[in-house]
Amino acid sequence: MLMFRYFLLIIGVLLASALRAAAPVDFGISSNPAAPAPAAPVTSQPLVIVDGPFAGIELSSEQQRQVEALMLRQQTRHQQRVEELSRIQQKLQQIYLQELWDVDAIDRLYADSFTYQREAFRDMARAHNEIMDLLTPLQKQQLQRRVAADSSSNAAVPEAPYAPQQLPVRP
Repeated sequence: MLMFRYFLLIIGVLLASALRAAAPVDFGISSNPAAPAPAAPVTSQPLVIVDGPFAGIELSSEQQRQVEALMLRQQTRHQQRVEELSRIQQKLQQIYLQELWDVDAIDRLYADSFTYQREAFRDMARAHNEIMDLLTPLQKQQLQRRVAADSSSNAAVPEAPYAPQQLPVRP
């Protein structure tokens, strides 16, 4: 679940940066044919991801454009799944309000729900892999160093009181 939150955070950061860097769109339609041509778009500064699994990685403008497109597709699919899961939840609520519950319908609805959730995690993994494919070898090395540093620094951090405890393993 934490990885999913990081993924959503990355989507937000990238979309926000895209909106900030977006230039007005020229559709080539002008009411004044003698009007001067629009100025060339200003290139934006490279995006440095500040949080999430790709924190600290500086993306070129091309990488940024590709990641933004990827995240937009991912966000669209995620929204469709959220809507479908909401419909499934509504159907389950209708069943649970009945005097007698339709066990087969409940099974089907939960199977559909689990399928959508599994697809969401698969899409998240695919998007992660596609982003990794966009990174240069140097960026991948920077990411590996950061992950190694994070994992060594997290070892010293005590667990939160609400964190699940590991159960002892029986011989």
